[in-house]
Amino acid sequence: MGVRSWMSGLPASPAAWGLLCLPFALTAQPAAPIGDVDVAIIGGGSSGTYTAIRLQDLGKKVVLVEASDRLGSHAHTWTDPRTDTAIDFGVQIFEPDKPIIDKYLARLNISLGPSDLEVGGPHTYLDFRTGKPVDYVPPSAEETVAAIERWYALLEKYAYLDDGYFLPDPVPEELLLPFGEFAKNNGLEALVPVVALFAEGIGNILEVPAIYPLHFLDKSLLQASSAGKLRTTAARNVSLIYKNAGEILGTSVRLNTRVSSLSRKKDGSISLQLSTAGSRPETLRAKRVVAAFPQLLPNFDGWDLDGGERAVFGELAGTSIHCAIVRYSDIPDNYTLQNVAPDRPYNIADLPSVYNYGPSRVPGLVKAYFGSASTTDVPVSVSSKAFVDTLARLGLPKDRSAPKPIVEVNKSHFPYFLRVGVEQIRSGFYKKMYDLQGHRNTFYTGAALSRQNSASIWKYTEDEVIPKIVQGL
Repeated sequence: MGVRSWMSGLPASPAAWGLLCLPFALTAQPAAPIGDVDVAIIGGGSSGTYTAIRLQDLGKKVVLVEASDRLGSHAHTWTDPRTDTAIDFGVQIFEPDKPIIDKYLARLNISLGPSDLEVGGPHTYLDFRTGKPVDYVPPSAEETVAAIERWYALLEKYAYLDDGYFLPDPVPEELLLPFGEFAKNNGLEALVPVVALFAEGIGNILEVPAIYPLHFLDKSLLQASSAGKLRTTAARNVSLIYKNAGEILGTSVRLNTRVSSLSRKKDGSISLQLSTAGSRPETLRAKRVVAAFPQLLPNFDGWDLDGGERAVFGELAGTSIHCAIVRYSDIPDNYTLQNVAPDRPYNIADLPSVYNYGPSRVPGLVKAYFGSASTTDVPVSVSSKAFVDTLARLGLPKDRSAPKPIVEVNKSHFPYFLRVGVEQIRSGFYKKMYDLQGHRNTFYTGAALSRQNSASIWKYTEDEVIPKIVQGL
Protein backbone atom coordinates (compact mmCIF):
# COMPACT_ATOMS: atom_id res chain seq x y z
CA MET A 1 0.00 0.00 0.00
CA GLY A 2 1.38 3.38 -0.97
CA VAL A 3 1.91 5.95 1.72
CA ARG A 4 -0.69 8.33 0.30
CA SER A 5 -3.33 5.60 0.18
CA TRP A 6 -2.24 4.49 3.62
CA MET A 7 -2.79 8.02 4.96
CA SER A 8 -6.29 8.14 3.48
CA GLY A 9 -7.11 4.90 5.29
CA LEU A 10 -6.23 6.16 8.74
CA PRO A 11 -8.96 6.48 11.33
CA ALA A 12 -10.56 9.89 11.45
CA SER A 13 -9.58 10.36 15.08
CA PRO A 14 -6.95 9.15 17.54
CA ALA A 15 -9.76 8.33 19.92
CA ALA A 16 -10.20 5.27 17.69
CA TRP A 17 -6.90 3.79 18.78
CA GLY A 18 -7.02 1.04 21.34
CA LEU A 19 -5.09 3.55 22.03
CA LEU A 20 -11.07 5.21 23.35
CA CYS A 21 -23.29 4.53 24.45
CA LEU A 22 -23.03 2.09 27.21
CA PRO A 23 -19.87 -0.04 27.41
CA PHE A 24 -21.08 -1.73 30.57
CA ALA A 25 -23.71 -0.74 33.08
CA LEU A 26 -24.90 -2.70 36.06
CA THR A 27 -28.64 -2.84 36.36
CA ALA A 28 -28.47 -2.45 40.15
CA GLN A 29 -25.95 -1.93 42.89
CA PRO A 30 -25.37 -4.91 45.18
CA ALA A 31 -27.31 -4.59 48.42
CA ALA A 32 -24.69 -6.13 50.71
CA PRO A 33 -21.64 -4.11 51.81
CA ILE A 34 -18.45 -5.26 50.21
CA GLY A 35 -16.48 -5.17 53.48
CA ASP A 36 -12.74 -4.74 53.76
CA VAL A 37 -10.62 -5.37 50.67
CA ASP A 38 -7.02 -5.91 49.72
CA VAL A 39 -7.07 -3.26 47.00
CA ALA A 40 -9.45 -0.42 46.20
CA ILE A 41 -9.18 0.68 42.57
CA ILE A 42 -10.60 4.10 41.85
CA GLY A 43 -11.54 4.61 38.21
CA GLY A 44 -13.19 2.04 35.94
CA GLY A 45 -11.61 2.92 32.62
CA SER A 46 -9.04 0.93 30.68
CA SER A 47 -6.34 0.90 33.36
CA GLY A 48 -8.63 0.47 36.35
CA THR A 49 -10.60 -2.39 34.84
CA TYR A 50 -7.40 -4.16 33.81
CA THR A 51 -5.96 -3.73 37.31
CA ALA A 52 -9.09 -5.12 38.94
CA ILE A 53 -9.24 -8.19 36.68
CA ARG A 54 -5.57 -8.99 37.15
CA LEU A 55 -5.63 -8.61 40.92
CA GLN A 56 -8.79 -10.65 41.28
CA ASP A 57 -7.21 -13.37 39.16
CA LEU A 58 -4.25 -13.29 41.56
CA GLY A 59 -6.60 -14.05 44.42
CA LYS A 60 -6.89 -10.55 45.85
CA LYS A 61 -10.15 -9.08 47.07
CA VAL A 62 -10.83 -5.86 45.19
CA VAL A 63 -13.39 -3.15 44.80
CA LEU A 64 -13.55 -1.17 41.55
CA VAL A 65 -15.09 2.28 42.08
CA GLU A 66 -16.40 4.21 39.08
CA ALA A 67 -18.09 7.60 39.27
CA SER A 68 -20.15 7.16 36.09
CA ASP A 69 -22.86 4.62 35.29
CA ARG A 70 -20.56 2.39 33.26
CA LEU A 71 -17.12 0.90 32.92
CA GLY A 72 -15.05 1.81 29.88
CA SER A 73 -14.22 5.54 30.05
CA HIS A 74 -13.12 6.47 26.50
CA ALA A 75 -14.63 3.31 24.99
CA HIS A 76 -17.98 4.42 23.60
CA THR A 77 -20.45 2.35 21.61
CA TRP A 78 -23.80 3.57 20.34
CA THR A 79 -26.45 1.29 18.83
CA ASP A 80 -28.41 2.75 15.93
CA PRO A 81 -32.08 2.11 16.74
CA ARG A 82 -33.02 1.99 13.06
CA THR A 83 -30.64 -0.82 12.11
CA ASP A 84 -29.71 -2.27 15.52
CA THR A 85 -26.06 -1.85 14.54
CA ALA A 86 -23.43 -1.14 17.20
CA ILE A 87 -21.01 1.66 16.28
CA ASP A 88 -17.79 2.24 18.20
CA PHE A 89 -16.85 5.91 18.21
CA GLY A 90 -14.27 6.08 20.97
CA VAL A 91 -11.66 3.34 21.29
CA GLN A 92 -11.96 1.12 18.22
CA ILE A 93 -8.65 -0.23 16.97
CA PHE A 94 -5.88 -2.39 18.45
CA GLU A 95 -2.38 -3.12 17.21
CA PRO A 96 -1.19 -6.58 16.14
CA ASP A 97 1.69 -8.48 17.69
CA LYS A 98 0.98 -7.25 21.20
CA PRO A 99 0.86 -10.25 23.57
CA ILE A 100 -0.63 -8.13 26.36
CA ILE A 101 -3.70 -7.43 24.18
CA ASP A 102 -4.21 -11.03 23.12
CA LYS A 103 -3.79 -12.44 26.63
CA TYR A 104 -6.08 -9.95 28.34
CA LEU A 105 -8.85 -10.07 25.75
CA ALA A 106 -8.72 -13.87 25.69
CA ARG A 107 -9.27 -13.76 29.46
CA LEU A 108 -12.38 -11.71 28.78
CA ASN A 109 -13.53 -14.06 25.99
CA ILE A 110 -13.12 -11.34 23.38
CA SER A 111 -12.01 -12.29 19.88
CA LEU A 112 -10.25 -9.88 17.56
CA GLY A 113 -10.44 -9.61 13.80
CA PRO A 114 -9.18 -7.31 11.06
CA SER A 115 -10.36 -3.74 11.08
CA ASP A 116 -13.17 -3.44 8.56
CA LEU A 117 -11.66 -0.31 6.97
CA GLU A 118 -14.87 1.62 7.60
CA VAL A 119 -12.57 4.59 8.17
CA GLY A 120 -10.93 4.37 4.77
CA GLY A 121 -11.99 5.82 1.45
CA PRO A 122 -11.46 9.15 -0.24
CA HIS A 123 -10.63 12.33 1.68
CA THR A 124 -12.09 15.68 0.75
CA TYR A 125 -10.10 18.61 2.10
CA LEU A 126 -12.01 21.73 3.08
CA ASP A 127 -11.44 24.86 5.11
CA PHE A 128 -14.13 24.42 7.75
CA ARG A 129 -13.98 28.15 8.58
CA THR A 130 -15.16 29.17 5.13
CA GLY A 131 -16.68 25.98 3.78
CA LYS A 132 -14.51 26.18 0.68
CA PRO A 133 -12.63 23.24 -0.86
CA VAL A 134 -8.86 23.38 -0.52
CA ASP A 135 -6.53 22.20 -3.25
CA TYR A 136 -4.45 20.32 -0.72
CA VAL A 137 -1.99 17.70 -1.90
CA PRO A 138 -0.42 15.56 0.84
CA PRO A 139 3.35 15.06 0.75
CA SER A 140 4.51 12.52 -1.80
CA ALA A 141 4.99 8.88 -0.91
CA GLU A 142 8.76 9.23 -1.31
CA GLU A 143 8.91 12.25 1.01
CA THR A 144 6.71 10.59 3.60
CA VAL A 145 8.63 7.30 3.59
CA ALA A 146 11.90 9.16 4.09
CA ALA A 147 10.40 11.13 6.97
CA ILE A 148 9.06 7.94 8.55
CA GLU A 149 12.54 6.43 8.50
CA ARG A 150 13.89 9.51 10.25
CA TRP A 151 11.05 9.20 12.78
CA TYR A 152 12.03 5.59 13.46
CA ALA A 153 15.65 6.66 13.97
CA LEU A 154 14.53 9.22 16.55
CA LEU A 155 12.42 6.62 18.35
CA GLU A 156 15.49 4.40 18.53
CA LYS A 157 17.62 7.30 19.75
CA TYR A 158 15.11 8.00 22.51
CA ALA A 159 14.17 4.39 23.20
CA TYR A 160 13.45 5.16 26.86
CA LEU A 161 10.17 6.73 25.69
CA ASP A 162 8.86 3.34 24.59
CA ASP A 163 7.39 2.30 27.94
CA GLY A 164 6.64 5.67 29.48
CA TYR A 165 8.47 8.85 30.36
CA PHE A 166 11.56 7.31 31.95
CA LEU A 167 13.76 10.25 31.08
CA PRO A 168 17.46 10.83 31.68
CA ASP A 169 18.76 13.78 33.68
CA PRO A 170 19.27 16.17 32.04
CA VAL A 171 16.44 15.76 29.56
CA PRO A 172 17.73 16.28 25.99
CA GLU A 173 16.88 19.82 25.03
CA GLU A 174 15.60 18.93 21.57
CA LEU A 175 12.79 16.93 23.17
CA LEU A 176 11.63 20.16 24.79
CA LEU A 177 11.46 22.15 21.56
CA PRO A 178 8.04 23.02 20.13
CA PHE A 179 7.14 20.14 17.86
CA GLY A 180 7.01 22.37 14.78
CA GLU A 181 10.62 23.42 15.32
CA PHE A 182 11.68 19.86 16.18
CA ALA A 183 10.10 18.58 12.96
CA LYS A 184 11.90 21.15 10.84
CA ASN A 185 15.27 20.45 12.52
CA ASN A 186 14.92 16.72 11.87
CA GLY A 187 13.54 16.76 8.34
CA LEU A 188 10.11 15.52 9.40
CA GLU A 189 8.03 18.07 7.51
CA ALA A 190 6.41 15.44 5.27
CA LEU A 191 5.30 13.44 8.30
CA VAL A 192 3.76 16.32 10.24
CA PRO A 193 0.26 15.87 8.71
CA VAL A 194 0.30 12.21 9.72
CA VAL A 195 1.50 12.97 13.25
CA ALA A 196 -1.16 15.66 13.55
CA LEU A 197 -3.82 13.14 12.54
CA PHE A 198 -2.68 10.54 15.05
CA ALA A 199 -2.22 13.10 17.81
CA GLU A 200 -5.57 14.86 17.54
CA GLY A 201 -6.67 15.71 21.03
CA ILE A 202 -3.29 16.65 22.52
CA GLY A 203 -3.65 20.36 21.77
CA ASN A 204 -1.94 22.60 19.23
CA ILE A 205 0.42 20.02 17.77
CA LEU A 206 3.07 22.44 16.50
CA GLU A 207 3.38 24.13 19.90
CA VAL A 208 3.50 21.20 22.33
CA PRO A 209 6.93 19.95 23.48
CA ALA A 210 8.28 17.47 20.94
CA ILE A 211 8.49 14.73 23.55
CA TYR A 212 4.72 14.30 23.45
CA PRO A 213 4.09 13.63 19.73
CA LEU A 214 7.25 11.49 19.60
CA HIS A 215 6.04 9.45 22.54
CA PHE A 216 2.47 9.30 21.22
CA LEU A 217 3.22 7.77 17.82
CA ASP A 218 5.37 4.67 18.26
CA LYS A 219 6.85 2.46 15.57
CA SER A 220 4.45 -0.45 15.96
CA LEU A 221 1.43 1.78 15.45
CA LEU A 222 2.87 3.34 12.30
CA GLN A 223 3.87 -0.03 10.91
CA ALA A 224 0.51 -1.64 11.64
CA SER A 225 -1.29 1.27 10.01
CA SER A 226 0.83 1.22 6.86
CA ALA A 227 0.49 -2.56 6.54
CA GLY A 228 -3.27 -2.60 7.09
CA LYS A 229 -2.91 -4.88 10.12
CA LEU A 230 -4.90 -2.96 12.70
CA ARG A 231 -7.51 -5.01 14.53
CA THR A 232 -10.82 -4.51 16.25
CA THR A 233 -13.18 -6.75 18.17
CA ALA A 234 -14.66 -9.50 16.01
CA ALA A 235 -18.12 -8.37 17.09
CA ARG A 236 -17.31 -4.76 16.09
CA ASN A 237 -18.26 -3.75 19.62
CA VAL A 238 -15.50 -2.63 21.99
CA SER A 239 -18.11 -2.29 24.74
CA LEU A 240 -18.06 -6.06 25.12
CA ILE A 241 -14.62 -5.80 26.73
CA TYR A 242 -16.15 -3.92 29.63
CA LYS A 243 -19.37 -5.91 29.70
CA ASN A 244 -17.40 -9.13 30.09
CA ALA A 245 -14.99 -7.61 32.61
CA GLY A 246 -17.92 -6.36 34.67
CA GLU A 247 -19.48 -9.80 34.71
CA ILE A 248 -16.22 -11.35 35.92
CA LEU A 249 -15.81 -8.75 38.65
CA GLY A 250 -19.45 -9.03 39.68
CA THR A 251 -20.33 -7.36 42.98
CA SER A 252 -16.79 -6.00 43.29
CA VAL A 253 -17.87 -3.15 40.97
CA ARG A 254 -19.39 0.04 42.36
CA LEU A 255 -20.89 2.28 39.67
CA ASN A 256 -22.29 5.77 40.19
CA THR A 257 -19.96 5.92 43.17
CA ARG A 258 -17.48 8.53 44.35
CA VAL A 259 -14.83 8.58 47.03
CA SER A 260 -16.11 11.20 49.44
CA SER A 261 -13.09 10.76 51.73
CA LEU A 262 -9.90 8.73 51.73
CA SER A 263 -7.57 8.60 54.70
CA ARG A 264 -4.27 6.71 54.81
CA LYS A 265 -3.44 5.67 58.37
CA LYS A 266 -0.10 5.41 60.13
CA ASP A 267 -0.49 1.63 60.34
CA GLY A 268 -0.59 1.48 56.52
CA SER A 269 -4.31 0.84 56.20
CA ILE A 270 -6.58 3.01 54.11
CA SER A 271 -10.08 4.11 55.09
CA LEU A 272 -12.48 5.07 52.30
CA GLN A 273 -15.98 6.44 52.43
CA LEU A 274 -17.93 5.75 49.27
CA SER A 275 -21.00 7.69 48.21
CA THR A 276 -23.30 5.90 45.77
CA ALA A 277 -26.30 7.57 44.19
CA GLY A 278 -29.46 6.42 45.94
CA SER A 279 -27.62 4.53 48.69
CA ARG A 280 -26.24 5.24 52.12
CA PRO A 281 -22.55 6.08 52.37
CA GLU A 282 -20.35 3.02 52.76
CA THR A 283 -17.09 2.87 54.68
CA LEU A 284 -14.47 0.23 53.99
CA ARG A 285 -10.81 -0.40 54.64
CA ALA A 286 -8.18 -1.37 52.11
CA LYS A 287 -4.52 -2.34 52.26
CA ARG A 288 -3.71 -0.67 48.94
CA VAL A 289 -5.38 1.95 46.76
CA VAL A 290 -4.90 2.54 43.05
CA ALA A 291 -5.61 5.90 41.39
CA ALA A 292 -6.65 4.72 37.93
CA PHE A 293 -8.33 7.97 36.92
CA PRO A 294 -6.79 11.02 35.20
CA GLN A 295 -4.48 12.34 37.90
CA LEU A 296 -5.57 15.98 37.83
CA LEU A 297 -5.60 17.58 41.25
CA PRO A 298 -9.39 18.20 41.37
CA ASN A 299 -9.95 14.46 40.84
CA PHE A 300 -8.31 13.82 44.23
CA ASP A 301 -11.02 15.76 46.06
CA GLY A 302 -11.51 14.11 49.47
CA TRP A 303 -8.11 12.41 49.48
CA ASP A 304 -5.60 13.21 52.22
CA LEU A 305 -2.85 14.25 49.82
CA ASP A 306 0.44 15.30 51.35
CA GLY A 307 2.52 18.21 50.10
CA GLY A 308 4.59 16.12 47.70
CA GLU A 309 1.56 14.49 46.09
CA ARG A 310 -0.22 17.80 45.78
CA ALA A 311 2.84 19.47 44.22
CA VAL A 312 3.19 16.76 41.56
CA PHE A 313 -0.42 16.36 40.49
CA GLY A 314 -1.01 20.08 40.62
CA GLU A 315 1.33 20.44 37.64
CA LEU A 316 -0.71 18.30 35.25
CA ALA A 317 -3.18 19.81 32.79
CA GLY A 318 -5.47 18.10 30.32
CA THR A 319 -6.87 18.71 26.85
CA SER A 320 -10.04 17.36 25.31
CA ILE A 321 -11.53 15.76 22.25
CA HIS A 322 -15.25 15.23 21.69
CA CYS A 323 -16.47 12.19 19.77
CA ALA A 324 -19.90 12.12 18.17
CA ILE A 325 -22.16 10.32 15.74
CA VAL A 326 -24.15 12.57 13.41
CA ARG A 327 -27.10 11.39 11.36
CA TYR A 328 -26.54 12.94 7.98
CA SER A 329 -26.99 11.52 4.49
CA ASP A 330 -25.33 14.23 2.37
CA ILE A 331 -21.78 12.90 2.88
CA PRO A 332 -21.12 9.98 0.51
CA ASP A 333 -20.59 6.65 2.21
CA ASN A 334 -16.97 5.90 3.08
CA TYR A 335 -15.88 9.53 2.54
CA THR A 336 -13.98 11.65 5.06
CA LEU A 337 -14.26 15.43 5.17
CA GLN A 338 -10.99 16.76 6.63
CA ASN A 339 -10.49 20.24 8.04
CA VAL A 340 -7.42 22.00 6.63
CA ALA A 341 -6.32 25.62 6.85
CA PRO A 342 -4.36 26.78 3.77
CA ASP A 343 -3.05 29.86 5.59
CA ARG A 344 -1.60 27.91 8.52
CA PRO A 345 1.69 25.96 8.78
CA TYR A 346 1.30 22.46 7.37
CA ASN A 347 -2.37 23.32 6.68
CA ILE A 348 -3.23 22.38 10.27
CA ALA A 349 -6.40 24.12 11.43
CA ASP A 350 -6.45 26.12 14.64
CA LEU A 351 -8.35 24.92 17.69
CA PRO A 352 -11.07 24.81 18.85
CA SER A 353 -12.62 23.33 15.72
CA VAL A 354 -14.10 20.22 14.18
CA TYR A 355 -11.29 17.92 13.07
CA ASN A 356 -13.21 15.82 10.57
CA TYR A 357 -16.31 13.83 9.65
CA GLY A 358 -15.75 10.19 8.78
CA PRO A 359 -17.75 7.09 7.86
CA SER A 360 -19.37 4.63 10.20
CA ARG A 361 -20.70 1.14 9.64
CA VAL A 362 -24.14 2.52 8.84
CA PRO A 363 -24.89 4.60 5.72
CA GLY A 364 -26.22 8.00 6.70
CA LEU A 365 -24.36 8.06 10.02
CA VAL A 366 -20.96 9.75 10.28
CA LYS A 367 -18.44 9.96 13.09
CA ALA A 368 -17.37 13.48 13.97
CA TYR A 369 -14.53 14.76 16.16
CA PHE A 370 -13.95 18.14 17.79
CA GLY A 371 -10.79 19.31 19.52
CA SER A 372 -9.81 22.03 21.93
CA ALA A 373 -6.46 23.06 23.36
CA SER A 374 -8.12 24.51 26.47
CA THR A 375 -7.13 23.01 29.82
CA THR A 376 -10.80 23.15 30.83
CA ASP A 377 -13.45 21.14 29.08
CA VAL A 378 -15.70 22.58 26.42
CA PRO A 379 -19.42 21.94 27.00
CA VAL A 380 -20.83 19.20 24.80
CA SER A 381 -23.48 21.66 23.67
CA VAL A 382 -20.72 23.79 22.11
CA SER A 383 -19.20 20.92 20.13
CA SER A 384 -22.65 19.66 19.08
CA LYS A 385 -23.43 23.11 17.69
CA ALA A 386 -20.04 23.17 15.94
CA PHE A 387 -20.76 19.83 14.25
CA VAL A 388 -24.03 21.18 12.80
CA ASP A 389 -22.83 24.72 12.04
CA THR A 390 -19.71 23.47 10.25
CA LEU A 391 -21.80 21.35 7.91
CA ALA A 392 -23.93 24.40 7.18
CA ARG A 393 -20.80 26.38 6.24
CA LEU A 394 -19.87 23.57 3.89
CA GLY A 395 -23.16 24.14 2.10
CA LEU A 396 -24.69 20.93 3.35
CA PRO A 397 -27.33 19.79 2.90
CA LYS A 398 -27.39 21.05 -0.67
CA ASP A 399 -31.12 20.40 -0.90
CA ARG A 400 -32.72 22.76 1.60
CA SER A 401 -35.67 20.40 1.93
CA ALA A 402 -33.38 17.56 3.01
CA PRO A 403 -33.27 16.52 6.69
CA LYS A 404 -30.98 18.62 8.84
CA PRO A 405 -28.01 16.99 10.60
CA ILE A 406 -28.85 15.41 13.94
CA VAL A 407 -26.18 14.80 16.58
CA GLU A 408 -27.31 11.42 17.87
CA VAL A 409 -24.66 11.13 20.59
CA ASN A 410 -21.69 13.25 21.65
CA LYS A 411 -19.18 12.35 24.35
CA SER A 412 -16.42 14.46 25.85
CA HIS A 413 -13.06 12.81 26.42
CA PHE A 414 -11.83 15.28 28.99
CA PRO A 415 -9.20 15.13 30.19
CA TYR A 416 -7.96 13.20 27.16
CA PHE A 417 -4.24 13.93 27.25
CA LEU A 418 -2.39 14.96 30.41
CA ARG A 419 0.84 16.89 30.08
CA VAL A 420 3.09 19.44 31.77
CA GLY A 421 5.17 22.36 30.53
CA VAL A 422 8.77 22.46 29.40
CA GLU A 423 10.15 23.69 32.71
CA GLN A 424 8.38 20.94 34.62
CA ILE A 425 9.78 18.28 32.28
CA ARG A 426 13.26 19.78 32.54
CA SER A 427 12.98 19.86 36.34
CA GLY A 428 12.28 16.14 36.61
CA PHE A 429 8.49 16.06 36.80
CA TYR A 430 8.17 12.52 35.51
CA LYS A 431 10.71 11.08 37.93
CA LYS A 432 8.87 12.78 40.76
CA MET A 433 5.58 11.28 39.59
CA TYR A 434 7.00 7.77 39.18
CA ASP A 435 8.67 8.05 42.60
CA LEU A 436 5.19 8.34 44.15
CA GLN A 437 4.43 4.77 43.06
CA GLY A 438 3.75 2.90 46.32
CA HIS A 439 4.07 5.99 48.53
CA ARG A 440 1.61 5.61 51.43
CA ASN A 441 0.38 2.34 49.87
CA THR A 442 -0.95 4.28 46.90
CA PHE A 443 -0.35 3.32 43.27
CA TYR A 444 -0.99 5.05 39.96
CA THR A 445 -1.74 3.89 36.46
CA GLY A 446 -3.21 5.24 33.24
CA ALA A 447 -2.22 7.09 30.09
CA ALA A 448 -0.39 9.89 31.91
CA LEU A 449 2.21 7.37 33.06
CA SER A 450 2.36 5.22 29.93
CA ARG A 451 0.94 6.12 26.51
CA GLN A 452 -2.45 6.98 25.07
CA ASN A 453 -3.31 3.50 23.86
CA SER A 454 -4.66 0.36 25.47
CA ALA A 455 -1.67 -1.89 24.86
CA SER A 456 0.71 0.56 26.52
CA ILE A 457 -1.62 1.20 29.46
CA TRP A 458 -2.07 -2.52 30.11
CA LYS A 459 1.62 -3.29 29.71
CA TYR A 460 2.67 -0.49 32.04
CA THR A 461 0.13 -1.69 34.60
CA GLU A 462 1.33 -5.28 34.27
CA ASP A 463 5.05 -4.51 34.44
CA GLU A 464 5.27 -1.49 36.74
CA VAL A 465 2.19 -1.51 38.96
CA ILE A 466 0.83 -5.01 39.63
CA PRO A 467 4.14 -6.41 41.00
CA LYS A 468 4.50 -3.49 43.41
CA ILE A 469 0.91 -3.82 44.62
CA VAL A 470 1.11 -7.53 45.39
CA GLN A 471 4.52 -7.38 47.02
CA GLY A 472 3.96 -8.13 50.70
CA LEU A 473 0.18 -8.24 50.27
